[in-house]
Amino acid sequence: MDGLERGCGTPVAMWPAMLRITRLEENPSTVRLKLEGRLVGDWVALLAAELASGEDARPRVVLDCAGVDFANQTGVSLLRAASARGVVLMGCSPLLCSLIESAAP
Repeated sequence: MDGLERGCGTPVAMWPAMLRITRLEENPSTVRLKLEGRLVGDWVALLAAELASGEDARPRVVLDCAGVDFANQTGVSLLRAASARGVVLMGCSPLLCSLIESAAP
């Protein structure tokens, strides 16, 4: 029996990767999407769909990335592409900023 089976260890390590996206209406011309959690797997596609719907309806989309604690390569690529299309990224950690600004692999 290992430590996790006995209830020892870090409970966070056992939680599935999740991303919460909260849509906040800033004003009639801006929508802010607050991201919390991990930008991986199916959550990347969900964010891409949310960005596509926001860009159609609003001239300005802001992504609040302060709550993103991990992003895989696909997630970073999505953020990089969104930024290139004019989506404003705010609250990124220094590491996430560095990954977004670096050349695509």
